Amino acid sequence: MTHHWGYVAAVLSALFYGINSSISKMLLTKLDPMTLGGLSYLVAGAYLFSLRMLPGFITKPLYDFLGLERKDFPSISLREFMLLFSIVIVGSLMAPYIFLVGLQFTTASSASLLLVSELFFTILLAYILLGERLRGIEVAALLMIAVGIVLTSIGGGLGEFYAGSFTGNIIIVLACMLWAVDNTLSRIISIRGDVIEVSALKSILGGIILTSTSIALGHYNAIVDLSQIIMIIVVGVISLGNSLLLFFASLYHIGAGKTTAIFSTHTVFGVVWALVILGEKLAITQALSLSIVAIGICFIYKSHGAKIVA
Repeated sequence: MTHHWGYVAAVLSALFYGINSSISKMLLTKLDPMTLGGLSYLVAGAYLFSLRMLPGFITKPLYDFLGLERKDFPSISLREFMLLFSIVIVGSLMAPYIFLVGLQFTTASSASLLLVSELFFTILLAYILLGERLRGIEVAALLMIAVGIVLTSIGGGLGEFYAGSFTGNIIIVLACMLWAVDNTLSRIISIRGDVIEVSALKSILGGIILTSTSIALGHYNAIVDLSQIIMIIVVGVISLGNSLLLFFASLYHIGAGKTTAIFSTHTVFGVVWALVILGEKLAITQALSLSIVAIGICFIYKSHGAKIVA
């Protein structure tokens, strides 16, 4: 996978992750969100570890597609594992919890719009910590993507956004800062370890933490329906597993800033999947956002050649 395929991986990652919203929406009628998240990530981790443990000659086409070499197991040291564990604590536990706290004090529309700040915090941290640089055309492209995401989030209008609480909005922004830390540090791990292995570890650690927290808080729901099991497997394998693997591959090739920018379009792809899976209608603002995001991604791709320093 050349740098060009790094962009493709980011788009595919967003596309796969976009499925998550539509299927999870059906599951959330019977399952607690934390239970669903924990089980989905455990399934994703089991799927990715299965890939990692396959003989090299079987997985070679996958590594060739990702543009990466298969590394001996284990590919990360204890110190790097602890860094990965810290990343999971920040991105899979602290950030979601803080986000939910903020959501209690503000509106859903405000929260959706403010999630765009994760992108800009990631770009800032990537610049400071990783030395990633963006050219003018890339900055313009990122702004277009942000506008597209905002239009998708607005839906019917800005009324609910202006009704949001200042305190709640600040808490949401804090959660986005933590997710930006997750994105930036994940770039470091993606370079040092085997991408499939790192993706598997992050999924399993996230699943264990979320499931344990759900049980500790008394929110855990038992699964009794076969259809629920099938949908959780679909979310874990097709959506989360593939998305995380492609996300880490993209981090390796094009850095945290541009990967996060492209991946953030999963909100828009989620609208498309909702049309296909749930039969939801497409608002005019959402149709416009799809066009703007597509143009923004094309601009980022066309700007290939911007130097990224690891």
